[in-house]
Amino acid sequence: YLLDNNKVILGSSDDFQLFHDGSHSWLKNNTGYLRLAAGGSGVTINNSDNSEINAAFIKNGPVDLYYDNVKKFETTSIGVTLTGDFTNNAGSYINNSGGHVQIGHDSGRLKIGASQDLQLYHNGTNSVISETTGHLRLQTHTTGKNIVFEDGTSGEYYAIFNQDGACELYYDNSKKLETTSIGATITSGS
Repeated sequence: YLLDNNKVILGSSDDFQLFHDGSHSWLKNNTGYLRLAAGGSGVTINNSDNSEINAAFIKNGPVDLYYDNVKKFETTSIGVTLTGDFTNNAGSYINNSGGHVQIGHDSGRLKIGASQDLQLYHNGTNSVISETTGHLRLQTHTTGKNIVFEDGTSGEYYAIFNQDGACELYYDNSKKLETTSIGATITSGS
């Protein structure tokens, strides 16, 4: 038994110390790595009454991190698995339960591609889809489904590109131009 601030000291240069300072318990290493080597299944870090796991380091397997004894983060052979939501200090957010990705500040960008060629962002005033290397293509592969540009509030059409059919342009939700198999039809008047 040792009193507060009395230390178990190991190593020729007092390299490793084990002590309690009256408030906290310490494993203090002054050189190289502090290594925990465990045979068997691995290492866990538990709460003081051993009723909850805080972290688990599984031999030949994952590293798991827990919150209130519920696994939230796990390394895998191909990366990591996150359970729950993810937030970073820049305000970006992934809501795993709702499936949303939120970039929490203007001009924060969702960048896609090896050279981040496709970018989606809001600049504080406008929303932008930017393609920097090739064509920006909108595609639909479902039979009978079209590409439609419409007002998100009123549902009024701006343009409709019908699969295997006409391309339609609208003014104030009134069709004004429609392509046909031999050309185009222009509608005048209201």
